[in-house]
Amino acid sequence: MYSEFITYAMIGGLVGTLAMDVVKYYGHKLHLIGGVKMDLLGRWSLGMLKGRFVYEDIHHAEAFDSETKAGWIFHYLTGALVAVLYPIGLLLFQIPIPQDHLMYTMIFGLLTSVFPWFIVYPSFGVGFFGTRAPKEAKPVLTSLVSHTFYGLGIGVFINLMM
Repeated sequence: MYSEFITYAMIGGLVGTLAMDVVKYYGHKLHLIGGVKMDLLGRWSLGMLKGRFVYEDIHHAEAFDSETKAGWIFHYLTGALVAVLYPIGLLLFQIPIPQDHLMYTMIFGLLTSVFPWFIVYPSFGVGFFGTRAPKEAKPVLTSLVSHTFYGLGIGVFINLMM
């Protein structure tokens, strides 16, 4: 049962990542939330392959070939792998597998905002919670909104499959 659940969570993570991207795209167009620069995410992920994890300011770091492509790949792989933490968390906290996952996965999605706040933003050189990011980036709000939709996507997919 749990191996099937983990598989659904991983695929749900891809669905959730797509939901996150759609929300960020339209939210950014409407100036409600910030966007994500996939080239910077790719620069960071490719830099990690070369042993560089933290930048003083990633915007001024040397660019890599195909960094935008690498950013998209890293983004979706991360979305699938992080989603595995959802069924693992239920198991660790001895929470029975719910019939309806939406509330649980939306809370899970909100909790995944800790990754950008405490890992990605500081690694990019914009500080915890993105405090040194440009104001229009709205890093805290952007993470909360987009990660809630990430969780929603996971929950919708799991609900459809189970």
